[in-house]
Amino acid sequence: MTASNILPQKELQSTAGDPGRRDRLLFDKFGITGEELVALRAKEDVGERILEAARLLYGRAKIVAPGAECQQLTELTIASIVYEDWRKPDTKGGSIHNYLKRHNSPNMNPRLKPSQVHFVRAQVGAYSGNIEEAAQIFSGFEASDDDFLKSITIPTRMSPSLENLLGVFYVNGIIPISRHNTNLVLERAEPYEAIGAAVDSAAGSDDVKFRFPFFDTLPSRIRSHFNIITQVYPYESGKDGSLTVTTPNGPWTYATAVKKIPRVVLPSKALITWLVNDLSLFTPVGKSSRITEANAKRLFNDGDDILAFLAGIVDAVGNVRGRSGRYPDPSAMCDSLSPDQKYSVSLLRQMAGYSARNDIYSTGYVGSRALRDMFERDLLANPVHIAKLDAYYGTKNL
Repeated sequence: MTASNILPQKELQSTAGDPGRRDRLLFDKFGITGEELVALRAKEDVGERILEAARLLYGRAKIVAPGAECQQLTELTIASIVYEDWRKPDTKGGSIHNYLKRHNSPNMNPRLKPSQVHFVRAQVGAYSGNIEEAAQIFSGFEASDDDFLKSITIPTRMSPSLENLLGVFYVNGIIPISRHNTNLVLERAEPYEAIGAAVDSAAGSDDVKFRFPFFDTLPSRIRSHFNIITQVYPYESGKDGSLTVTTPNGPWTYATAVKKIPRVVLPSKALITWLVNDLSLFTPVGKSSRITEANAKRLFNDGDDILAFLAGIVDAVGNVRGRSGRYPDPSAMCDSLSPDQKYSVSLLRQMAGYSARNDIYSTGYVGSRALRDMFERDLLANPVHIAKLDAYYGTKNL
């Protein structure tokens, strides 16, 4: 049993024909008493019983399943509270579905596909997303019931912190192409920040866990902007050369380990289709697209937004170089970019005023003036870069 599945539907179905056992299950899982069930089922109006059952279930779920309370409000679980008769649980769940279908608003945008029970969740305060609002602003993204279930949010206005995160998505993001894929995967095969600082490595241990300074900043930032709960899943290499990555579905092991790779998975159809169809940051086949001047005008309000986006790219893949004979001030080179990404970086540098129009060339270079502005305006989020630049500019009394 997991937090998202306090009362498995199969367990509830197994009580068919035994309402006493069903009611004991509701008490064991959610603390709903027999007296509460009798009082609720005595109400004549079905709609009133459904809404009160949802409120009761949601209130108890916040106690026993914090963070996953919305998932507990299913048609079958609501039906188990609403009806005394329990000979055919699926039929009762179907009755809840049919009632909601008849009474829900018919004006839902056809690109949005919530289940019927979503409208009950919204009425009792279990839904806190903004998908319907965002659909009035953006015309391309689509949303699944899972997006509604998890209260995913789509930003309706840009900000420097969001632009930084979009820059990270642009160069670290992968959208695996499959028929039913709804994941954006952030990973780096060769993180620039030298992640060799091992932690929790006991002598003789078969596996060594690694810390990822920049990737560890992503989960809280992603939740802040999209309300997507995720974490860093590190690939771990064993002594036998195998490679194991921890995922939400369990560990996957590969025969040969070449790199140690941090990975963050963002499961959301709404997010993916927003990035592809509305922002054009990715192509329909899941690759980073080439940003054009016309597209940039839709993505960015001004040069500050562009600089924040470039800061995200530097955070994710930039190699910040300190003073040397050739580089008197720190600059950054993003060597691992694709040709389209390099073109985009060069175009955005020019649009933000960090290179002349005739100085456009497709590299991943970010010069000292742009890097210093990123640092002084607090646009960088990578602790490794921030520490390096703070140490350098501190010596210059800046």
